[in-house]
Amino acid sequence: MQIIAFNSQKGGSGKTTLCVNMAVAATLAGDGPVVLFDGDTQGTATGWHTRRHADTPELIDVPLPRLGAALDVLRARGVAWCFLDTAPSRSDDTLALCQLADLVVVPVIPSPADLWSVTTTIGQLDRRSLRYLFALNQCKPNAAATAQTAAVLSERGTVARTFLGHRTGYAMAFVSGQSPAEIAPKSPAAEEVRGLWTDIRNAINRKMENA
Repeated sequence: MQIIAFNSQKGGSGKTTLCVNMAVAATLAGDGPVVLFDGDTQGTATGWHTRRHADTPELIDVPLPRLGAALDVLRARGVAWCFLDTAPSRSDDTLALCQLADLVVVPVIPSPADLWSVTTTIGQLDRRSLRYLFALNQCKPNAAATAQTAAVLSERGTVARTFLGHRTGYAMAFVSGQSPAEIAPKSPAAEEVRGLWTDIRNAINRKMENA
């Protein structure tokens, strides 16, 4: 089982949206079984899941101290992917979740504020020798800031090839417990979701090849 955490020190970066969309993308791609864990006390991913009609991905509801044991059970059950949503904080609980992960996805909005705050996230991940992948999110069409942000981030680590746009489709799908890949499979948002999932899966495959 591969564990993917989504973390950013800055609120509003879209980590929960990315987390649930990647869980759905993995399920739709046939890469499951997939489970989702909400490690943010705000419970946004849990709220998304309660509005969802599909049985997958499964939401696991266990206290954080018991998560390690729960992951062992899921691994024995043959679960392929576990997606961890985390709080936008530097708490011990958030860092503990990141340390469980095979890869930490760090969403970044192309803006100076996000670039400033991501430095803290990078520092904490680097100090713990954790692998991470930057995902540019809420990008505006043809904006110079997107290319500039990607260039800056590439000096610190790997940037996902797929950039997610600033689209209403993400919010519309989220409120009904769905993903754009489900409600509008041919939409640009759906293509972005599938593309980012491919980038994440490829990052994991490279890790396994280099192990």
